[in-house]
Amino acid sequence: IRAIDLKTERVSTASGTGSQTNAKPRAAEAKRTGLSSPWDIVQDPLTPHVLYIAMAGCHQIWHFDTKKDVIGVWAGTSAENIADGPIARADFAQPSGLATDGRNLFVADSEGSCIREISLGRGDHQVKTVVGAHDIAGVLFAFGDGDESAVGTKKLQHCLGVASFNGKIYIADTYNNKIKVYDPKAGSLALVAGTLKPGDSDSPAEFDEPGGLSFAGANLYVADTNNDAVRVIDLENGKTRTLKLTGVKAPSPPARPPVFPNPTVLSGNPVKIAPGGTLTLDVSIVLAEGTKVNQEAPMPYLIETPGKTGILDASVPPLGARVEPPSSHVQLTVPIDKGAPAGETFTLKLSLSSYQCKEGVDGFCRVNDFVWNIPVTLSGDAAATVNLSTNPKKTQN
Repeated sequence: IRAIDLKTERVSTASGTGSQTNAKPRAAEAKRTGLSSPWDIVQDPLTPHVLYIAMAGCHQIWHFDTKKDVIGVWAGTSAENIADGPIARADFAQPSGLATDGRNLFVADSEGSCIREISLGRGDHQVKTVVGAHDIAGVLFAFGDGDESAVGTKKLQHCLGVASFNGKIYIADTYNNKIKVYDPKAGSLALVAGTLKPGDSDSPAEFDEPGGLSFAGANLYVADTNNDAVRVIDLENGKTRTLKLTGVKAPSPPARPPVFPNPTVLSGNPVKIAPGGTLTLDVSIVLAEGTKVNQEAPMPYLIETPGKTGILDASVPPLGARVEPPSSHVQLTVPIDKGAPAGETFTLKLSLSSYQCKEGVDGFCRVNDFVWNIPVTLSGDAAATVNLSTNPKKTQN
């Protein structure tokens, strides 16, 4: 959970360690507690320093006391299911959106394609399903599309966002490409805008997997995910428009080298190369039978001399580069700086990443990271080649 100070424009981490966790504490120090795919957050209307969190990864609702700096489970057993009842025994299925009308907390329970309602205030907190799965036998992953109030017709498909306005709950019915509204008093569900067919038209209004909702006055702002746009629905006249952003320039993040988080670490045989010479790294990626290198995925690499400077020629990209086109056989040329001290010894580190996929149209792919450490001495010939392989038995000069 990140906090943005709107006055100083500084970002800080309020809760979480940056690593996913399976632990489900009832109360723990916020900054030392791992989270699991927090998807949405909303303020408790009765206790403003308490925040509710849709913890999608463990199918629960957590609460965060910002005064005490304590976070923990509030509702849900962590079983992925649709089960109503007291918050300690209720089940959710990837809760993704939260909203409150001041009396109840409404949850967009995405994998159940339903809206859950949790009572707030004092006394027992109860969970009940108000839209969706309870109309279709409460089956997990059941879904549909319907906008009526009769039993069996209030259906959604993977709803991701909810927002409250004038006592009604607006829903991003994501996979149905629609915005709907639930009236808790009437128990009805109605269409606001959108068609089942994805699109980007303002008139008639079309969306493509809308994911998030927020109100400003009588305008409902929609994060229209697959259209890469923000859409605005004027609830007074029912018209939809696309928000035009002007004078906004995308930030330019600082350039960084690629990262190789889980590499297979290998060693290359020692090699000698004279200052000003050229070292060739001849890399073979050994593929399992029935697999191939993905030609459409990036293949980044980075060449370094850890702990040493002034060794590599300035033409060696300090932030790495990519193999173009991706291949299972790669040759990389590493020029040595002419001013590098003769007799110097160092380790040349090559990091390389490749996507390897099963043959076929729908072949499963996985990323493979490799790191080779090669002992180098600055003496000898003006050119040398190091043969490297992802199979350590085949690495030789």
